[in-house]
Amino acid sequence: ILPIEEIIHPFYFIKIISEKWIKSELIMPISLSGIHLPSKFEKEDKEEIDEIKEFSLPIDVIFKSQMDVGLYIKSNYNVEELSCNQTKLFLKLVKNINESFLICSGNGYGKGLLVMILVIIKLISKKVIFDSSKKDKKMSNLKVIYISPIEKSLYNEYVLYKKLEKLGVKVGILTGQSANDMIELSSCHIIFSSVENY
Repeated sequence: ILPIEEIIHPFYFIKIISEKWIKSELIMPISLSGIHLPSKFEKEDKEEIDEIKEFSLPIDVIFKSQMDVGLYIKSNYNVEELSCNQTKLFLKLVKNINESFLICSGNGYGKGLLVMILVIIKLISKKVIFDSSKKDKKMSNLKVIYISPIEKSLYNEYVLYKKLEKLGVKVGILTGQSANDMIELSSCHIIFSSVENY
């Protein structure tokens, strides 16, 4: 019997395979030794959630100093306020707006509305929206990439975001043609693409 002196940590192996590119397979081990999994709710999160159990956040409150944006969201999404679940998630995400996040839920739960609100808040913080002094200056290096595997969904969101151009946001879509796509990538704040064209 050979003793193992070093503790071997468990790993998950993630295998990524592309359907489009030949020989583009990647296997990556992820160590679970440094991962701290929370209990169902951390104590402070649970207290926050308990405080806002049945609270809906009106759109006008979110954009009280930018009424144009509030009107844009209310008219395009036909909502006056966020639902209780959207409010809880919004308050959590807006505190950590510089972090990456993943929102998963079924159709019709308001993920698109939340993402648009967070994108607009980020654009306002980077002075892309409502900053007349930016017209002749170098464009903000903020980029939002929206990728969808469903063409119809992609186009519908593109049409919604395209209306933000009235507020000074540049919106583009990738077509798969390299020359045009490079122009879109360098000149737009929000870029839409299908999986194939990205």
